[in-house]
Amino acid sequence: MHKLSHHENQSRRPYVSSRNYCLSVFSDSICRWTPPDVDIKNFRVIADGVAGGGHVQPEQIAQIAADGYSMIVNLLPESESQPIGCAAEAEKAGMQYIRIPVSGTSLTRAQADALKAAFVEHQDGGHVLLHCRSGNRVGALWALYRAGQEKISNAKALEIEKAAGMRSPATIKLLQVALEEN
Repeated sequence: MHKLSHHENQSRRPYVSSRNYCLSVFSDSICRWTPPDVDIKNFRVIADGVAGGGHVQPEQIAQIAADGYSMIVNLLPESESQPIGCAAEAEKAGMQYIRIPVSGTSLTRAQADALKAAFVEHQDGGHVLLHCRSGNRVGALWALYRAGQEKISNAKALEIEKAAGMRSPATIKLLQVALEEN
């Protein structure tokens, strides 16, 4: 498998693969990386190059970056405790830090589109870490994103949600409502 150099990465246009669920920022070959574990609640790899789970703490950011992650997507809404300092630590470590607030009562196509835009703007091909408080909304947003990208059935989207970390019956309902609206 050929891994692209930093220079090669900078010269390629990002895209999201429609061939499979994998986020492919620069090429299919770069997408075959398995992200290393991160010490957060309910951590799990949800796709090649993409992982998710619960809260990330600022003191973890340098190690997360050292492990090959280059973007963190924070799904916590303003109504929940934010990890103070994470955005600054991510910037200091050369990472992108994106906020896409997802509450426990609302999941929308606009949020899935924001996730897609974050992937498209992701410029260096490193791993992506999505997080919320427990990992449940990571699973829900990932499933809604996948449903929009691949035009999969609602039942398949629910399977994806559970595999990506969803454990809450309320989150299952949240995804069901979002899928029916789309």
